[in-house]
Amino acid sequence: SPGAQTQPVVSQAFVAWADNRNYDQTGTDIYARNIQTSEVFPVCTAPGMQTTVDLDGNIAVWEDNRNTVTEGNPHGTGDTDIYAANLATREEIIVCTANGAQSMPVVAGDIIAWIDYRNDPDLKGNTGEDTGVNNGDVYAYSISDKKEIAVCTLPQDAFDPILSGSILMWEDWRNDPRGGADWDNPTGNENSDVFAYDFDTNQAFAVTTAEKCQSPAGSSDSLFAWFDFRNDPGDRSNCDVYGRLRNDPAEFPISTAPAWQHGSTFLANRSYVSGPYVIWMDDRNKDPEHDMLQPIANLDIYGFKLEPQGDD
Repeated sequence: SPGAQTQPVVSQAFVAWADNRNYDQTGTDIYARNIQTSEVFPVCTAPGMQTTVDLDGNIAVWEDNRNTVTEGNPHGTGDTDIYAANLATREEIIVCTANGAQSMPVVAGDIIAWIDYRNDPDLKGNTGEDTGVNNGDVYAYSISDKKEIAVCTLPQDAFDPILSGSILMWEDWRNDPRGGADWDNPTGNENSDVFAYDFDTNQAFAVTTAEKCQSPAGSSDSLFAWFDFRNDPGDRSNCDVYGRLRNDPAEFPISTAPAWQHGSTFLANRSYVSGPYVIWMDDRNKDPEHDMLQPIANLDIYGFKLEPQGDD
């Protein structure tokens, strides 16, 4: 199709993506394909920008700024809402249109989750004076109950949700002196942790509160994993991968190779954990003459398998 098709996601019988074939008329839309029938169909062609799509089973979810479109601004603003659709029935779901920006939606089973800036003093810079440090909260929505859930509404920032099964992980800044990152004015003492919420038990808990910054890589029935700066010298040149078992708080290094071990810059909020496996992008062999985002940079893919523990 004409225009750029990006952000592909696949689950069971469907593929979904952000689609620019009608960009001049309706902005970025959401399209999908039924793998079994090969039918390609529009999921959402509302005015404005529909992006950052996620998919689980029949449910697609995305960021949507249709409610900010004006005659003078046909592509809207950054004050995004969360919409979803059942790709089997073609029914659209209004998930959240609260004040401020709602972003980074993820879906698994009956749950949709996102980062929510309704309580940010400057609404993530969309109105008022930008303080430099955001106050994102974590919200969720039960599709079957049609009910919103406030997962974490502390005054400090939350970011980067990853939803795997019933477990929602996020990067949490409650223990940082400023309550969030201002990377335009770094202090060198930034401290983010990884927290999680179990929708089966309705309980929140800390995954890791190690020093410096950690962000989630994902979880499975046996394992939590995250990206970790505890060994960084202070210039953000060294990011490692750490993990722990679901039933044991003891942390262990998965990879402490030189340079960065990290997730994709282009596919945020995707889990890098499946069963006993963890994968990541790895800079240990990169060409120092080129930025890691350049096509000619030498980035590798590494992985880890959690081996079964024998009985004592």
